[in-house]
Amino acid sequence: MENLLQAFRDIATVLPRMEKLKATFGEHESFTEAVALIYSDVLEFFQRAYKFFRCKGWHFWFTFNWGLFESRFKAILRRLSSHCDLMDKEATTIHFMEMKHFRDMHQRQEEKLEQDRQTQRAESVFQWLSAAENEQVCPKVSISDRTYLDASGLLHLK
Repeated sequence: MENLLQAFRDIATVLPRMEKLKATFGEHESFTEAVALIYSDVLEFFQRAYKFFRCKGWHFWFTFNWGLFESRFKAILRRLSSHCDLMDKEATTIHFMEMKHFRDMHQRQEEKLEQDRQTQRAESVFQWLSAAENEQVCPKVSISDRTYLDASGLLHLK
Protein backbone atom coordinates (compact mmCIF):
# COMPACT_ATOMS: atom_id res chain seq x y z
CA MET A 1 0.00 0.00 0.00
CA GLU A 2 2.90 2.36 0.78
CA ASN A 3 4.27 1.85 -2.74
CA LEU A 4 0.94 2.85 -4.25
CA LEU A 5 0.73 5.98 -2.09
CA GLN A 6 4.30 6.88 -3.05
CA ALA A 7 3.33 6.53 -6.71
CA PHE A 8 0.45 8.98 -6.16
CA ARG A 9 2.89 11.39 -4.48
CA ASP A 10 5.33 11.09 -7.39
CA ILE A 11 2.60 11.88 -9.87
CA ALA A 12 1.46 14.80 -7.75
CA THR A 13 4.97 16.30 -7.82
CA VAL A 14 5.29 15.91 -11.61
CA LEU A 15 2.04 17.65 -12.56
CA PRO A 16 2.77 21.19 -11.29
CA ARG A 17 6.21 21.25 -12.94
CA MET A 18 4.66 19.95 -16.15
CA GLU A 19 2.02 22.70 -16.10
CA LYS A 20 4.67 25.41 -15.63
CA LEU A 21 6.74 24.07 -18.50
CA LYS A 22 3.64 23.66 -20.64
CA ALA A 23 2.72 27.30 -20.05
CA THR A 24 6.20 28.31 -21.23
CA PHE A 25 6.86 25.84 -24.08
CA GLY A 26 3.35 24.64 -24.94
CA GLU A 27 3.39 26.07 -28.46
CA HIS A 28 6.17 23.69 -29.53
CA GLU A 29 4.91 20.45 -31.04
CA SER A 30 7.73 18.26 -29.74
CA PHE A 31 7.09 19.47 -26.20
CA THR A 32 3.33 18.87 -26.40
CA GLU A 33 4.04 15.33 -27.62
CA ALA A 34 6.16 14.67 -24.52
CA VAL A 35 3.41 16.10 -22.30
CA ALA A 36 0.84 13.89 -24.05
CA LEU A 37 2.96 10.84 -23.21
CA ILE A 38 2.99 11.86 -19.55
CA TYR A 39 -0.78 12.37 -19.50
CA SER A 40 -1.17 8.95 -21.12
CA ASP A 41 0.97 7.35 -18.40
CA VAL A 42 -0.94 9.10 -15.61
CA LEU A 43 -4.28 8.04 -17.07
CA GLU A 44 -3.14 4.45 -17.43
CA PHE A 45 -1.88 4.44 -13.85
CA PHE A 46 -5.19 5.76 -12.51
CA GLN A 47 -7.21 3.33 -14.65
CA ARG A 48 -5.28 0.37 -13.30
CA ALA A 49 -5.47 1.67 -9.74
CA TYR A 50 -9.22 2.22 -10.11
CA LYS A 51 -9.73 -1.30 -11.44
CA PHE A 52 -7.63 -2.70 -8.60
CA PHE A 53 -9.60 -0.91 -5.86
CA ARG A 54 -12.99 -1.30 -7.52
CA CYS A 55 -13.04 -5.03 -6.92
CA LYS A 56 -15.10 -6.21 -3.96
CA GLY A 57 -12.98 -7.25 -1.07
CA TRP A 58 -9.90 -5.53 -2.48
CA HIS A 59 -8.45 -5.23 1.04
CA PHE A 60 -8.66 -9.02 1.39
CA TRP A 61 -6.99 -9.66 -1.95
CA PHE A 62 -4.59 -6.75 -1.65
CA THR A 63 -1.61 -8.70 -0.37
CA PHE A 64 -2.27 -11.58 -2.73
CA ASN A 65 -2.96 -9.53 -5.89
CA TRP A 66 -0.53 -6.72 -5.20
CA GLY A 67 2.41 -8.80 -6.41
CA LEU A 68 0.64 -9.22 -9.77
CA PHE A 69 -0.24 -5.55 -10.11
CA GLU A 70 2.97 -4.16 -8.66
CA SER A 71 4.98 -5.05 -11.76
CA ARG A 72 2.40 -3.26 -13.95
CA PHE A 73 2.42 -0.19 -11.73
CA LYS A 74 6.21 -0.10 -11.67
CA ALA A 75 6.36 -0.37 -15.47
CA ILE A 76 3.92 2.53 -15.77
CA LEU A 77 5.92 4.58 -13.26
CA ARG A 78 9.19 3.83 -15.12
CA ARG A 79 7.60 5.03 -18.35
CA LEU A 80 6.28 8.09 -16.54
CA SER A 81 9.75 8.87 -15.23
CA SER A 82 11.25 8.35 -18.68
CA HIS A 83 8.64 10.62 -20.25
CA CYS A 84 9.25 13.28 -17.58
CA ASP A 85 12.95 13.18 -18.46
CA LEU A 86 12.00 13.52 -22.12
CA MET A 87 9.80 16.52 -21.30
CA ASP A 88 12.64 18.17 -19.35
CA LYS A 89 15.09 17.54 -22.18
CA GLU A 90 12.66 18.96 -24.75
CA ALA A 91 12.13 22.05 -22.59
CA THR A 92 15.90 22.50 -22.27
CA THR A 93 16.43 22.04 -26.00
CA ILE A 94 13.68 24.53 -26.86
CA HIS A 95 15.11 26.99 -24.34
CA PHE A 96 18.57 26.77 -25.93
CA MET A 97 17.10 27.16 -29.40
CA GLU A 98 15.18 30.27 -28.36
CA MET A 99 18.24 31.71 -26.63
CA LYS A 100 20.31 31.14 -29.78
CA HIS A 101 17.62 32.82 -31.87
CA PHE A 102 17.58 35.87 -29.56
CA ARG A 103 21.39 35.97 -29.44
CA ASP A 104 21.62 35.86 -33.24
CA MET A 105 18.95 38.54 -33.57
CA HIS A 106 20.76 40.73 -31.02
CA GLN A 107 24.07 40.19 -32.82
CA ARG A 108 22.53 41.23 -36.15
CA GLN A 109 21.12 44.38 -34.51
CA GLU A 110 24.52 45.19 -33.00
CA GLU A 111 26.24 44.67 -36.35
CA LYS A 112 23.72 46.98 -38.04
CA LEU A 113 24.21 49.62 -35.34
CA GLU A 114 28.00 49.36 -35.70
CA GLN A 115 27.72 49.68 -39.47
CA ASP A 116 25.46 52.73 -39.04
CA ARG A 117 27.98 54.25 -36.59
CA GLN A 118 30.85 53.69 -39.01
CA THR A 119 28.85 55.22 -41.85
CA GLN A 120 28.01 58.23 -39.69
CA ARG A 121 31.67 58.64 -38.67
CA ALA A 122 32.82 58.44 -42.29
CA GLU A 123 30.24 61.03 -43.31
CA SER A 124 31.38 63.29 -40.46
CA VAL A 125 35.04 62.97 -41.53
CA PHE A 126 34.19 63.68 -45.17
CA GLN A 127 32.08 66.64 -44.14
CA TRP A 128 34.89 67.96 -41.95
CA LEU A 129 37.43 67.49 -44.75
CA SER A 130 35.24 69.22 -47.29
CA ALA A 131 34.72 72.10 -44.86
CA ALA A 132 38.50 72.36 -44.37
CA GLU A 133 39.02 72.45 -48.13
CA ASN A 134 36.46 75.23 -48.45
CA GLU A 135 38.18 77.20 -45.71
CA GLN A 136 41.58 76.76 -47.37
CA VAL A 137 40.28 77.80 -50.79
CA CYS A 138 38.86 81.05 -49.48
CA PRO A 139 42.18 82.48 -48.17
CA LYS A 140 43.98 81.48 -51.36
CA VAL A 141 41.37 83.15 -53.46
CA SER A 142 41.44 86.27 -51.36
CA ILE A 143 45.26 86.44 -51.50
CA SER A 144 45.30 85.91 -55.24
CA ASP A 145 42.69 88.63 -55.61
CA ARG A 146 44.91 91.05 -53.67
CA THR A 147 48.18 90.30 -55.49
CA TYR A 148 49.53 90.48 -59.03
CA LEU A 149 52.66 89.47 -60.86
CA ASP A 150 54.64 92.10 -62.68
CA ALA A 151 56.55 91.58 -65.93
CA SER A 152 59.66 90.45 -64.08
CA GLY A 153 57.67 87.78 -62.17
CA LEU A 154 57.65 89.49 -58.79
CA LEU A 155 54.57 89.29 -56.61
CA HIS A 156 53.09 92.63 -55.58
CA LEU A 157 50.12 93.60 -53.43
CA LYS A 158 47.39 95.63 -55.02
